[in-house]
Amino acid sequence: MNPKEFWLKFPIASYAKTEPDFYQGTGKGECNWRGPTWIPTNYMIFHGLLRYGYNEIAKQLGLKTLRMALEDNPATREYYDADTGKGNGMNPFWGWSSLAYIMPLEYVNRYDPTDLDGPMER
Repeated sequence: MNPKEFWLKFPIASYAKTEPDFYQGTGKGECNWRGPTWIPTNYMIFHGLLRYGYNEIAKQLGLKTLRMALEDNPATREYYDADTGKGNGMNPFWGWSSLAYIMPLEYVNRYDPTDLDGPMER
């Protein structure tokens, strides 16, 4: 949760901000995994936090991710600037970024997508 590394204003940065090649640009042909926030990464970290009992941090991450995708941008985007929350990449992008909408629901319901014997009816 270090705000100087990964827990920036719009967490979680995909690369530590303290690294010399941290970059959140959106130009052609560059690596866009050196800083921006990606919702599928947040989703996996969110469920890891829940699994290991970091419930309050998971809740914060779920709500921050939802607000970034739903309130701070007019459409769900492919990835986001971890400092400003501005959506980048494909516009709109409804694929994996739609996971932002269900993170708070999964928190409330304690849904675990890896629990293959979970509460779903067979």
